[in-house]
Amino acid sequence: EVFEAIKGGGARRNGFEMRIGVERPLASSTVLGSATVIQEKAGPMDGTEFRKVHSIAYRMALVASGGADGTVATNALHDWDLAAAEVLVLEAGGAVSDRNGAELRYNSEDAVVAGVVAASPELHAELVSRLN
Repeated sequence: EVFEAIKGGGARRNGFEMRIGVERPLASSTVLGSATVIQEKAGPMDGTEFRKVHSIAYRMALVASGGADGTVATNALHDWDLAAAEVLVLEAGGAVSDRNGAELRYNSEDAVVAGVVAASPELHAELVSRLN
């Protein structure tokens, strides 16, 4: 798989345009990340399917390509793990923030971001709301 995106120029997987998947309620969504960790912070999510994928960048690429509905990471992450993947999600029509709902800010002194939430816009808002 080859994922690519240019700010303002769209996102592609293997040369084909990517778009965030169909909006669906959290109860019928697939969320990438640890079910235990996410539900510990966000409460029970009956009906939500969780899949563990270790690379946050790949998880975000899967969200951008419609292979999953969202991803949540509550742990601190580094800029270099997120910057390119954020462009993929945004260019595919999705929303990305830190776990608190704030816009990602790069190039801080420690190059660390407070977790990440990436999903379709409506699911993103619901996930952030539940985490806070």
